[in-house]
Amino acid sequence: MKRLQLLAVVHFLWLSGCAYQRPESFVRACAEAARATSAGRFAEAARAYDRAVSTTDRPLDRDEAVYRAGQAWRRSGDTVTALARFEWLARNGDDATRRTRGELEAVRIYFDRGQWDRAEQVAIEVAARQPSMGAGRRAIELSLIEADSRDQSGIAAISLIDRAWLRLSRTELAAMLDIERARRLVLQGQPEQAVIALERSLRWRYPQNPRWDDGSWELSQLLLQLNRPDQALAVINRALEPAESLALIPGSSVRPRFPQLALERGRVLETLGRLPEAATAYRAMYNQFAHSTLRDDALEQEARVLRLLGETARACTVDQQLARDFSQTRRGRAASERMRSCSH
Repeated sequence: MKRLQLLAVVHFLWLSGCAYQRPESFVRACAEAARATSAGRFAEAARAYDRAVSTTDRPLDRDEAVYRAGQAWRRSGDTVTALARFEWLARNGDDATRRTRGELEAVRIYFDRGQWDRAEQVAIEVAARQPSMGAGRRAIELSLIEADSRDQSGIAAISLIDRAWLRLSRTELAAMLDIERARRLVLQGQPEQAVIALERSLRWRYPQNPRWDDGSWELSQLLLQLNRPDQALAVINRALEPAESLALIPGSSVRPRFPQLALERGRVLETLGRLPEAATAYRAMYNQFAHSTLRDDALEQEARVLRLLGETARACTVDQQLARDFSQTRRGRAASERMRSCSH
């Protein structure tokens, strides 16, 4: 019942116009389609949406009705008619959002029918036209999923990535393609080629590169696996430079991976035997990323390293802060236990 009520509300909001009065025939056809959809009669709904298309001169309403008709035809099992609707929308749609949605739906059908070259070509075109929009990223992600599903070796995906890179090398999606290429090269046992791909993903710095933190993280982890901690540390330091720069607008420097990279800096410094610097790195992570869920981890690591350095008093002070500020966490409770030895 709640689902039907929600569907009715959505259709009401779409059908109700303030400055524009939709034709009664259009409203009636769409309402009929909504009822048929709710009852699972998708072919009936599709025909009703098709009728709605012919009753309106408003491009936005027409494009939405065509899109919904295509969805209904596909759900009815008639993918041929559904594809015709989506292809019409891709060619003739006036509304950019719905036109792109039509293209993406067409891509899905091409993949389902085994028309991989056609599907990938359209997906790349969508990405090239809207590289900074979610639709462009989704088009590439969908194509990669399909490529991996039919060829688990990664060869088909890398072939797609290379073709897409030729069109997208000057867009923000280039870094995404390089990272995806590197992941598959690792699986193929080619870590050195993966390093090259990840370095290329970092040719543009943040904030021009929205995958700056992801590429830096994956490169640092790969270098650690290759037993190159010095190089991994250099990558992490370079990655965190934007976050530590006062030139950035406050708040704009916090990318999802930045706190993780800051914590990893301490761990790599430990690997290199630079324990005083590691303790400083853990404290810096705690101070810099006030909203990170990793702050209690940073304090715990700092206290541990200080004990390794024989600085028990400082370690106890850190544990006291950890127990006080994170009393409800596992690390906070463990710090409370350790503090019992601090008074002896």
